[in-house]
Amino acid sequence: MKVSISTAYFNDSANFDELDQLRRFFETGRHFWAISDFDGLEGSGWMDDSGRSGLRAQEIYKKYVTLGGYPDQSRLHRILLVVSDPPVSIDHLTLEQALECLSAPALVAVENETSDGGFLRAMQAAYSRSELNQAFASGWWRLYHLGGFGEVEKCLRDKVLPGPCRTLVLADSDALSPGHVTRTRKKVEEACQSLKISCFILSKRKIENYLPLDYLPDTSVKKAFLRLNNQQQSHYEMKHGFKRSENGEVEIPLEQRGLFADPNAQNVKEQLIGGFGGQLSLKFSENITSLEMEAICPSDPTEIPRLLDQIEALL
Repeated sequence: MKVSISTAYFNDSANFDELDQLRRFFETGRHFWAISDFDGLEGSGWMDDSGRSGLRAQEIYKKYVTLGGYPDQSRLHRILLVVSDPPVSIDHLTLEQALECLSAPALVAVENETSDGGFLRAMQAAYSRSELNQAFASGWWRLYHLGGFGEVEKCLRDKVLPGPCRTLVLADSDALSPGHVTRTRKKVEEACQSLKISCFILSKRKIENYLPLDYLPDTSVKKAFLRLNNQQQSHYEMKHGFKRSENGEVEIPLEQRGLFADPNAQNVKEQLIGGFGGQLSLKFSENITSLEMEAICPSDPTEIPRLLDQIEALL
């Protein structure tokens, strides 16, 4: 986050330990110090401390005075947090509140930490988001395993900290066809709105629908899948496929009958029974490229970059 600190804090020795903690965040690049009152800072008690802490404060001050003179090329540090007393809005916190907010990692809440984590790692590599990857390795953001979306509000209520939103819920749409909105999706969106946290719902049915075609297992299911149009591929149940009814016919969910209505595609539907298997998400690789992702997302090629932007905006 980008942090602006009221000059008054720098002249009260009772605040120096907390300011030293903030300084360490600025030294590592975890957060960015937005300096505006240069004269007030240079003559402050915290900066004039002749000890080791004062020398470090002067060094980091000079660094951020220099950095502040150049356009910021980083995608991180887009949220401004103002440290002031009294706080006057959600993006204004006291020094104590700011430390709590800035010390905690940003959270991306997902249904399954293993499969969704693999998907996000692959997407970071595909779109060359090295800063985001390094921030994860440094513990500045982490995944939060929900295990399902039935109790989003209950699970995340105590994770919401003072200050600007630093939590994002990433969820599959589970949409069986374009425009289909499930009850679970509505519940997730309502919970996020209630908690005032961010929410990103993938447009395709599940993360597996984003797997580039070259990474699909080479089976008869793949041969049939390649004959589908993009909308059908986007909403097909990748792991388990279609089912066979008791009378032996291919069972198509009611919400998908219009999407898969072609009477000449019966043989294709037969081959799509059973899907690609439950381990399909493990096929996501850090060798996947942005061009391959754009090819699998022709109707919205910027969807995944927007997701990554939204995660970076938490930091």
